[in-house]
This record gives sequence, C-alpha cells and structure tokens, in this order.
Amino acid sequence: MYDEHCPMCQNPVRSMSWVRLIINNRRSSLECATAFGMTPEQVNDHVYNHFDAEGEMSPDNPDYIRNKLLKLIQIIEIWFDEIVVRDDVDRNAIDAALSISKEIRSALKLIGELDGKLNQGQADFQLIELKRQYKMLTDTVMMELCPECQDKILHAVEQKALTT
Repeated sequence: MYDEHCPMCQNPVRSMSWVRLIINNRRSSLECATAFGMTPEQVNDHVYNHFDAEGEMSPDNPDYIRNKLLKLIQIIEIWFDEIVVRDDVDRNAIDAALSISKEIRSALKLIGELDGKLNQGQADFQLIELKRQYKMLTDTVMMELCPECQDKILHAVEQKALTT
C-alpha cells in the first residue's frame, strides 16, 4: 500500500534495496531510518505495511530471471537519467553505462538462446509423441481390423498422401 507521506514509498527503487537488506538481516531499521530521515517505527511500518511482498517472485519461478533483469534495466535507466539530470555525465559514467549495457545484452542473448533450446526441446517431445501415436494407430489398424478393412484404410491413406 503506497503512502504519499512515506519517504520510502516516494523513492521505491532505493527503498526496495533497503527493504531487502532489512528482511535479510543485513541492515537495521535504525540505519534505514537515518538514511531516509525517518524513525525506525516508520521504517518498520513501511517494511511490513507498505511494501508489497506478494509482488516479489520466487527464484523457482521460470520468469524470475527475466523479471530480475527487467528490474535491473529499469534501475540502470533511472540511474543514468539521474546522472543526466544532475549533469554529472563524465567518462566514468559513460564507461559504466556501456559496460552495463553489454552485460544486459549478453544476458538477454543467453535468455533467448535458452528459450530457443527449451522451445526446441518441446518440439522434439511433441514429434516423439506424434510418432508414438502414429505407431499405436498403425498397430491398431494392422492387429485389430480384418484384412479387407486394412486394405481400405491403407488405400485411403495412400490416396491422401498422393493429394498432399
């Protein structure tokens, strides 16, 4: 739940890092309160009442890496926007932005390759399943039907194959 009077709600990117550090016992509410000019009670109120923990995805979810990457891209865009607005663009900032951009492209390429392999694996599985079903059908035709019916079905299949 967003609170317009909460300094942490007003700065979601920065507060998200603080919340994760607090939840993982890496930082205290007192340290966060000092950083945001709040009381520790207000920080705890934000962490336990304003912060949307349900929006966080489990690392077991297949979309976890994609979502983390998208959040990282948004954070980097905001960071670079802040640098541009403050007119702090220097050689180090440009080098850092280019380096980060290369890493993001590399990660996106890897995700695309993995998706391609997963999709290919699914296609292979579907092909194997179709072959299994075809074998089952032909076995049924050859084992269960009388010779006259077998001939009719095989003739119909051959005619269909010639027309396609």
